[in-house]
Amino acid sequence: MEETGFDTGLLVSDAGFSGNFLTITGSREGQINRRFEAAMTGVDVEGGARLVRIGTTGDIRGYVGGYFYDAPGSDEILGWKARLEVRPTDYFRFGLSLQDDDTFGTNVIFNVAANFPGTRPRGSTQNQEVLARLGESVARQNNIIVDEQVEFESFNENFTTLVTNPATGQPWQFRHVNPNGGAGDGTFENPAGTIATAVGVAQAGDIVYVQAGTSPGGFTIPDGVQLWSTGPEQQINTVELGTVQLAGSGSGVRTTITDTVTLGNNTILSGFAVTGVTGAGIVATNISNAEIRDSTITSSSEAGIFLGTTTGTVTVTNSSITGEGVAAIAGTNINNVAIANTTITSRNSTTNGISLDTVTGTATFTNSPIIITTPTVNGISVVNATGSISTDSAITITNPAAIGISVANITGSISFTGNNESEITNAGSFGVSLANSPGAIALSGFQISDSGDSGISGENLSNLTLSNNTITTARNEGIALSNTAGTVAIDNNTITDTIGVNAALLPSGQGISLQNVTGTVAITNNTVSGTTGFIPGGLLPLPPSGQGISLLNTAGDVELTISGNRAENNFEDAIAIGLTGTAQGDLTITNNIITSNGTTPGTPIRGDGIFVNLDNAAEADLTISDNQITNNNDDGIDIRMAPVVPPFFPVSGRTPVLRATISNNTIEGQTNGSGINIIIDDNARFDTSIRLNSLTNNSATLPGLNAVTQSTANLCLGLNGNISTTGFQLTQTAGTLRLEDTQQPNNGTVTQTGTITNVPAGTCNEP
Repeated sequence: MEETGFDTGLLVSDAGFSGNFLTITGSREGQINRRFEAAMTGVDVEGGARLVRIGTTGDIRGYVGGYFYDAPGSDEILGWKARLEVRPTDYFRFGLSLQDDDTFGTNVIFNVAANFPGTRPRGSTQNQEVLARLGESVARQNNIIVDEQVEFESFNENFTTLVTNPATGQPWQFRHVNPNGGAGDGTFENPAGTIATAVGVAQAGDIVYVQAGTSPGGFTIPDGVQLWSTGPEQQINTVELGTVQLAGSGSGVRTTITDTVTLGNNTILSGFAVTGVTGAGIVATNISNAEIRDSTITSSSEAGIFLGTTTGTVTVTNSSITGEGVAAIAGTNINNVAIANTTITSRNSTTNGISLDTVTGTATFTNSPIIITTPTVNGISVVNATGSISTDSAITITNPAAIGISVANITGSISFTGNNESEITNAGSFGVSLANSPGAIALSGFQISDSGDSGISGENLSNLTLSNNTITTARNEGIALSNTAGTVAIDNNTITDTIGVNAALLPSGQGISLQNVTGTVAITNNTVSGTTGFIPGGLLPLPPSGQGISLLNTAGDVELTISGNRAENNFEDAIAIGLTGTAQGDLTITNNIITSNGTTPGTPIRGDGIFVNLDNAAEADLTISDNQITNNNDDGIDIRMAPVVPPFFPVSGRTPVLRATISNNTIEGQTNGSGINIIIDDNARFDTSIRLNSLTNNSATLPGLNAVTQSTANLCLGLNGNISTTGFQLTQTAGTLRLEDTQQPNNGTVTQTGTITNVPAGTCNEP
């Protein structure tokens, strides 16, 4: 017998609470099939006669007959049959039969048989045939006639099952809390009255499930316990039903907690409003892994969330964190923090708006706007990070007493991506301060305005990217970098209306100011305009105030590219580069638009398009090409070497070396200056190729090109294919001035004064 069973229907209720468990009830309908064979009894009758004789003992016989079979539970079988039997000898027989009935249908059967010895006596005759046949075996039906039968049995059973946690293989267990009058043992039927009561007995793996209301007092969530309210939709994974939403959840009303919640290891807080606390809203110290979601946390005593010595990951999602008079987030010695889809607000903090000290893992702020207003110190402070910190969200910082964003001692990486929606307004000091960090720092998408000091200040850095920022009305500098060695990229920023401040001999008022910055520096695609400066009494500072882009190095080697920028309407030079001491450089200034700088009337005349100054033992290769330099107040390109401006430079013993190519520049409309002005003094050496420049409509009283050697200076000049409406003036006051043979005629008169030596083309050692 073969038995099989299967379900024909399953009715299951929604998961519901019973005691401390989540259960499902239902009914199961099924069917059992039994398949077996029943032996049949009956009668089988046939009769026949010889049809043909074969030899002495052989013959062919024919038979016809019928049969009837029956068995309990089966239909009766009534059928007919006919068969033909051939016996060529007494030893062999062959048979062919045909039978038919309603149960088995029509069947044709062929059979072969042999008998040894035969069935007849030796020497038998035809007359003895009948007698001999009595010795033959009876013809039997060798098959047992059976009927294959099937029985069906249906059943129905009811069941109740505890819902199982697939992660543990154990039933989910709940501790129920009703803050509105519960006083029981934490079962569904008899909930506890406070969260503190429930978490006091909860075990790892339990969920403390809290109805809407207000639960007084603070508490600690034990390790491995989850604290959920009915406010958000709460779902769990189950073995029996997949993902299940808990009954009662999704009300939209967060349960209120009126004091500090302390998180344990591997805990979850979901769906609460933490407010009115006497300390921090949430405290996570000396723990590993915790999650906060769908909650609002507000503190006016300490930070909204305080993190201390955490390992693993602390996650905050779909929440809001507010510090009223305190920081929104404060943390020290943090491993990983992931904050997403959360609003972070700090108002009138007596410290910083956000403070992170010592991040060793990864801290991310994703789609989480940060709003900080009037902190007593900084808006955001990040120090001592060996891991990585990043944000892709809008940051708004207003009226910080000190710095908008302060970053220091970063050996890992930090990236603030403001997406052009971030603002730092009216900082008491720097808009952004970056200091003492060999790690990678990137800042983009910020609008920084009205800062009390530079918009962005960086010192002692190694890897810096500043892009797509807008800096307006900063005091001192828009961007100021100093003592930085490594890689610097300043790209696609807009810097306007920087305010120069008269601070003794310190440079001020630059849109972009670099001092002692070495390594690889790229200043590209920026717009710098509207700087303001001052003209101090007596001697000028070095460099003076109000340049658009400036570099001043006293040592080290810099590979500087200034390309694709627009510098206009600045107080002083559009681009100013000064190398002194032992500084070295590979300088490229190309494809810039430089216009209307130094146009404010004043004495002395100021506002070169490009100003380059080498002094002491400085050495550089310089390329100035493909720039459009128009309508500036002083020279288009002004190159000075070992200038006589005491007491800022010594007057003798200086040996700067410069090799330069100046080509394909358009220089026109310089109001009070030459297109190109070159003055070298002391023991300076300058080798240069000046070719294919257009020097037109500059000062009518000055040459388009003016080159002067003084003292023992050495100038070697190639002059080819240039256009000057006011000619070219070469003056050897002292020292040596050599002029290469012209390979491509210049358009304009070349006037030579003093002793000038003509040398073959290729003599000068320009780059």
